[in-house]
Amino acid sequence: MGVLDGALARLPERRPARAPLRTRLRRPVRRPVRRAGRGAVGAARRGHRTVPEGLPAVAVGASGAGAGLGGTGRPRRPEETADPRRGPRRVEIGRAMRVTICGFGSAGRQHAEAIERLPGVAVHSVLESNTAVTTGSFTRSVGWRAVLEDRDIDAVALCLPPGGRAELAAEAIAAGKAVLLEKPPCMSVEELDRLAGAGGTVGVMLQHRFRLPAEVLAAPFTAAAGTLLVSRFRDPATHYTGWRADSGQALGGITAHLGVHYLDMACQLLGAVESVDVHDYRSCAPGIDTRVSGLVRFASGSTLALTVAADVPARIEQLVIAGDERCVTVTDGAVTLREGRAERTFPAGSTSEMRTKVYEDFARGPGLSSLERTRPVTRILDEVRKAGTGW
Repeated sequence: MGVLDGALARLPERRPARAPLRTRLRRPVRRPVRRAGRGAVGAARRGHRTVPEGLPAVAVGASGAGAGLGGTGRPRRPEETADPRRGPRRVEIGRAMRVTICGFGSAGRQHAEAIERLPGVAVHSVLESNTAVTTGSFTRSVGWRAVLEDRDIDAVALCLPPGGRAELAAEAIAAGKAVLLEKPPCMSVEELDRLAGAGGTVGVMLQHRFRLPAEVLAAPFTAAAGTLLVSRFRDPATHYTGWRADSGQALGGITAHLGVHYLDMACQLLGAVESVDVHDYRSCAPGIDTRVSGLVRFASGSTLALTVAADVPARIEQLVIAGDERCVTVTDGAVTLREGRAERTFPAGSTSEMRTKVYEDFARGPGLSSLERTRPVTRILDEVRKAGTGW
């Protein structure tokens, strides 16, 4: 993931459970982006509390220092950039949704690849403050202020470390942009609440939830028993460096940046989180976990026993949820659904294809990719963070 060095250097180190957003949030200028037969980017999806409990509805079948964000001066506040006199700018029907990718490290490049697969979305420009990082064939934006004021930009993809990202998201919302957040989307549930309260259109790049069959998403599990084991080795001396070694920027270690995907899939099936007990926590730096084990209890009466590890050489990613007459197993991306004696397997699509599905959902108004559906997994990450940092 690329880092916009100037912007991040100015953002204060934060303790997410306490520090409020300093940005004054204004009611956003809604700018619907319509595509034939699809609906609008600016359309809000609020007020539904559907299955699983605690998650919004999904339709069945939906599958340089001091330089600002690459520019000069500080990032402008929403009061300086949003002009309510303009009113909502309608985009001609059939035009692609135009996205500026902010941060062009590995995550930013993955976003660009996903967008190129989708006719209805296009990369408008790339914002990257590190001049050593090339943006290839994409136009390089001159700065964050320019992005906020450019009415040809419909959305921003914030491919940045999570620390301080919510402030940028709030500014983009106030400027009338839709926002797509990389994972983990927020530093805490409190931060998620404040960002959700800003209004606007906010989606999340948690692409693995798009592996789950719509029929499974539509039918909640109750009183289910689940297990999760995610193991992928990370050498602390080489992997957990720079922002990844700072919990104020990274939020956490292996759980927040890898385990989050399978934890999120479990939450899509089990619903709202009731409690989280962290039994074992190991770290390579304060707040940067290399192994976490615990038990999650859900309001549905379900439980999930989990271990996420970066200190074990063997690699595996497996989620098993058993309840009523069904059992769902996700192993390395492939999903197996067993109902009674019948069994079906849904092969693992490429991760790039899943990212494209996120953008497809985001462009028509976030459903499965919505910020609100991230609340349960954010609650889990909240408790893991507290176990490692005490705050």
